[in-house]
Amino acid sequence: EYSFVIPKYIELLLELDSHSKVEVYCVVVLQKNLEDSMVNFLAPLVFNSKNGFGAQVALSMMDYPDFGFRDPLKSFVIQERERA
Repeated sequence: EYSFVIPKYIELLLELDSHSKVEVYCVVVLQKNLEDSMVNFLAPLVFNSKNGFGAQVALSMMDYPDFGFRDPLKSFVIQERERA
């Protein structure tokens, strides 16, 4: 599961409130073999769907030690296969 706290300054910048619909995207660097692709979980893109404002959030490795900036996609594919 991927979750993090949106910093207050990002909430203000994006004009987020309790009724805002927030969209979060992670940058993926695709490789020819999809399972060799990498995901950046430490710098998600956060958007306020209502007003279209967006920002990239730099998360601290100290606060989120399980997140990486080059996590292999194959580790998540394996996890999903094991759940099935």
